[in-house]
Amino acid sequence: MQRDQTSAELMKSKMAFENFAGTHGVQVRNYHAVNGRFTEYAFISNARYKNQGISYCGVNAHHQNGKAEKRICDLQDPARVLVLQACHKWPKAISPHLGHMQYE
Repeated sequence: MQRDQTSAELMKSKMAFENFAGTHGVQVRNYHAVNGRFTEYAFISNARYKNQGISYCGVNAHHQNGKAEKRICDLQDPARVLVLQACHKWPKAISPHLGHMQYE
């Protein structure tokens, strides 16, 4: 998890991800990323230094990142169901916004 949106935090995340992958015998050879944070000089230069390739998704091209989009849906849908069920069963304790919780 990144604490903020700085290049230093992005690079810490990149290093942590690569270390985690390495502990499982996986060497990162290429990144397929969205435009934005991954087009920063620090990320690109580090990837080049490590002989890693980078390719980018097109804007709103969800079909280019299908595995990640599927995983996001797999996580969001059950969470949404749980929040709705909790709102139905305990309306005084929880709201759909989760920021306006009331306790008795």
